[in-house]
Amino acid sequence: RYTYILAQIYRLDEEFYQSTKTFDDVIGYGTPYKYVFHAKLDKAENFDPEQSELKVYIKALNEMLDEKRNANDLEKIHYQIGNVYYKDGYYDESEESLKKSIEVAKNKNFEKGLAYELLARVNFDQAEYKNAANYYDSTLTFMSKSYKNYKVVTRKRKQLDDVIKFIDISVENDSILKIVNMTEIEREIFFEDHIERLKAEEEKRKEEALLAAKLEAENQGSSTTLIVGKKGNFYFYNPVTLEHGKSEFVNKWGDRPLQDKWRIISKPINTIAAKLEEQEKNDSNNSGDKDDTTEQKTSINPLYTVEYYIKQIPTDNDTLSKLKSDRNFAYYALGLIYNEQFSKFELSGETLEQLLEYNPDENIKLPTYYYLYKDYKTLGYKVKKEKYKQIILNNYPDSRYAFMILNPEEVGKGDKKKIDILFESIITNLNNRKFRKVIALSDTLLSNYPSGDVIPKVELIKAMAIGKLGSSNEYKKALEYVMFNFPSEEASEQAKKLLEKLKKENSLKFDFNKVENYRIVVLTEKDTDFSDLKAKIKYPVWQKKLNISISEISYNNDAFVIYGFHNKEEANSFLREFIPKKVINSTIKGKKVDLFSISSYNFNILQRKKNLEFYLESYKK
Repeated sequence: RYTYILAQIYRLDEEFYQSTKTFDDVIGYGTPYKYVFHAKLDKAENFDPEQSELKVYIKALNEMLDEKRNANDLEKIHYQIGNVYYKDGYYDESEESLKKSIEVAKNKNFEKGLAYELLARVNFDQAEYKNAANYYDSTLTFMSKSYKNYKVVTRKRKQLDDVIKFIDISVENDSILKIVNMTEIEREIFFEDHIERLKAEEEKRKEEALLAAKLEAENQGSSTTLIVGKKGNFYFYNPVTLEHGKSEFVNKWGDRPLQDKWRIISKPINTIAAKLEEQEKNDSNNSGDKDDTTEQKTSINPLYTVEYYIKQIPTDNDTLSKLKSDRNFAYYALGLIYNEQFSKFELSGETLEQLLEYNPDENIKLPTYYYLYKDYKTLGYKVKKEKYKQIILNNYPDSRYAFMILNPEEVGKGDKKKIDILFESIITNLNNRKFRKVIALSDTLLSNYPSGDVIPKVELIKAMAIGKLGSSNEYKKALEYVMFNFPSEEASEQAKKLLEKLKKENSLKFDFNKVENYRIVVLTEKDTDFSDLKAKIKYPVWQKKLNISISEISYNNDAFVIYGFHNKEEANSFLREFIPKKVINSTIKGKKVDLFSISSYNFNILQRKKNLEFYLESYKK
């Protein structure tokens, strides 16, 4: 026992040779066997492909599988075989052994969890990120939260969310754009092949269902007596055929309620049946009589027709442009994630090289060149590194990326005092809602001090200012820039949260039924002096315990806001009495003014979407 503990201590101290030698001592004692068994497994854990022979370890572990006294611990041996193969880069063999470990583990959740965790690493190392995510999910299912790696696994699984999302976008949009660029003949051939695959898969499913039903019937005997609670060869007593039938029904008819006249009540849209019924109805209206052709049409599955797919190919320029833009950004994001988070420099380089072939927007070309430079510098590819270095230095000599290439020793440094003064000024203007000044000061800091710890924070603050002044799309791009240019920084995580919030905000619509918490807005051109207006209404504002704020609401507009009204009636009454048109004309001269009341709920939407004309038109109505 003490020798076994000593071997473990050597391993903790990374003295692997001495650890292995000491485990051999335990094995040499021969008893008690539980120490011998675990010493053999732990010796395999110390396997180093550069120091030891793979075949020797695999042979020893396979011999353990054949020993009867190890029959209750086969999952541990299979796991260690998988681990040894993994360390030497034999991924297929590793995966096969780990799956055997899971299969024989049965109710041993901890052992299953270990095998799933290593399977995730095997797939991660091969850049099979979807599979890795699934295996990490299984790890978390079988492992308790007390497992020492539970938080590590949780973090790794979370890291895969973004890469999977962008892989899906890149693959899907690439496929659609590829079809868009095909000739008509190429499209027909492509979809005909797809339809043949669908039909083959459908036939296979039917055969499997019938075979399962036949086996179930044989297992249950030849009796077909319908006894409640007992399985037989009756269709509805077989779970496989039953599920197949349900799937077929939903595929054709949609999710119908269980009620009389189900075929015509609550008919769902976008189902095969719905489309067929609509086609049948149109044909009836056109011909007057339902002929044999119509009967035949109702039995054709649209998924088996080329026309069904041809109609879904996008043709308008806006849709195609968005597909390309989203595809390009997905490649860009993947390239940065592979570099910064996963250290997959070869894969990062391949992904970003592919992106450049698509001729992406200028705003992501420069950082793409820089990350290619970083990839190839790390990999030691001198020619490729020099290629992208020269592109940046020749075409973008004043950029922060050129600065970082020419002054690698200065990365992370700067004039701390000047940076602190600029940063403090940025924060002050942000608090005073001077968002245009925030953007200008941020640009000054970023151009003069293009590297350093404060850069991610400044980029995030700049993005937030853009969110106050610009469109949702501009805000989204600014946040995405932060999230993917600084993936290991806290600013990246905050940008991700703001993006999630933005997605929810973009789905909101004006609601004129919300009549509480109203405010009055005086919207004018930028750089308006509101001091005369503020002085004019100072007393009624104080008397009614209201508040005033002045802020920049867009690149070209400022807003003077009076808030604290309980409802719409209070706001409109104050507006009529104290801010008539003549007051506006006398206090704000030479400026275009929009004056209106609005609920806090709608004002937040207006600030985000900047759709003033739409709101004012609705407001007038």
